[in-house]
Amino acid sequence: MAAEACKPVSEAFIRNLTQAQLELRVFVTSLVGNAHDAADVLQETNVDLWAKAETYDASRPFLPWAKTLAWYQVRKYRTLKSRERVFFSEAVVNAMAEELQTDQADSDMMLDALESCLKKLTGHQRAYLTAKYGERKTVRELTEQFRHSSASVVSMLYRLRNLLHGCVEKTMRMEQI
Repeated sequence: MAAEACKPVSEAFIRNLTQAQLELRVFVTSLVGNAHDAADVLQETNVDLWAKAETYDASRPFLPWAKTLAWYQVRKYRTLKSRERVFFSEAVVNAMAEELQTDQADSDMMLDALESCLKKLTGHQRAYLTAKYGERKTVRELTEQFRHSSASVVSMLYRLRNLLHGCVEKTMRMEQI
């Protein structure tokens, strides 16, 4: 790419693009059905996103906009490859794309609820969860760190998971009302 063709983009745009990569990869791979081809489509999507960065409205969510451009790249890929192999029908791919968009909204809502619920925990409770799931410590390591029996540690983790599960469900029900 020639230097004059490289358009400067904001740091916020770069952060959004970087944070969206996993979701975009899942979205594209789900629609393409082949991880190798999906990587190529994702690369083309990223080039397209960068090229159209000036058209992005920063007051709106980034991921739906990026998925729309990815969808166009998937369609372009399907058109180019349509003679080579059997694909899902256009209706099936459209339905899958719509479902994936809905799943993303549900996932975002669930993550927001989880974040809210984690803030309600005590420092001691968060320390347990951070050690187990953030630092990936074993029960044996947790027994040493917190000076409790392994049964006590397992019981605490069980209670915390149930507490968070209930809180997330309650929070999501409240948000849907």
